[in-house]
This record gives sequence, structure tokens and C-alpha cells, in this order.
Amino acid sequence: MATTRTYVSAVVYNTVALTETLVVGADPTIGTLALTPSAGQKWLFDGTTGPAATKAYHATITMSSGTATLDLTALPDPETGSNMDLTGLKLKMLHLAAPSGNANVITVAPGATNGYTGWVGTSGYTLNASDQRGPSIHNAGIAVDGTHKTIDITGTGSQQVTIVALFG
Repeated sequence: MATTRTYVSAVVYNTVALTETLVVGADPTIGTLALTPSAGQKWLFDGTTGPAATKAYHATITMSSGTATLDLTALPDPETGSNMDLTGLKLKMLHLAAPSGNANVITVAPGATNGYTGWVGTSGYTLNASDQRGPSIHNAGIAVDGTHKTIDITGTGSQQVTIVALFG
């Protein structure tokens, strides 16, 4: 029996909480104040109230000998065991996370051959152990095609990176 995946919607929350201590020197009776302002944003990827995303990808990629290349036209889907073809779709959201066990910096960037540049241009992202990048929201960019389809992951040994991405 074949397993299929149907994308319904995704909600992305991004919150920043800043904690500060304010020492009021002019009035010793006030002492110290703790301030915790926060701000956030919510994105709904359902095609009705937010950007349309039609396919979702989530996987932990383990490098072999310090490298891995993802082909967005034949992306292995760990949940269904089949390949996902993202041809014609644009990246809408990307979130990367490196586990604490990674020994060195890893880089996630457009591939050296047929690199997909619909997210960061050509530079890519670097992640130390326990780092996260994103969620980065993209509403424009380039569609996946035969000449814009690969993402290279480089580091050392068998380090890992978790990727969550929405395409539409």
C-alpha cells in the first residue's frame, strides 16, 4: 500500500522576547525594574489568508563524509518513502536547525551545480551546534527547475541538519 501526503496548511509563529534590567539611579526607593517586552508575528500558509503553499518538506539530513546534496526535483520524502518533485514551485518558508551534537560549523547553500537560489542568493547559511536559522518567509523568488534545483550541505563527518520547508 502506497503512502501519500496531502498538504493542508501551516502556521508559523515567530516571537522575540527581550529581557532587560533597568536600574533607576536617581530614586533609591524604586530600585531595579525588570522589563520584558515581546513582539511577534504569525504567518498562515493556507492560500486563503496567507501565501499559498502546496507542499511541505521536513527531514533530518545526515551528511556522509561531510557533504549532502538535496535535489528539489527528486527530494527523498522520509515519511512516504518516495521522492517529492518540487518543479515549478517556489520556496515560501525555510527553517534550519543544527543539533547540539554537531562538532563543527555546517553550511546550507545553493548547490555548486544547478544551485537553487530562490532563498538566499548564493551565500547560504552557516550553523553552529544548536543554531537555528529562520523561519525565513519568502514571497518571491525563483521556481525550482532543471537549472535551479540543488542545495548543498557541507560540514564534517556525519553531522546533521533538520530542514522544514514549504513550497508553493
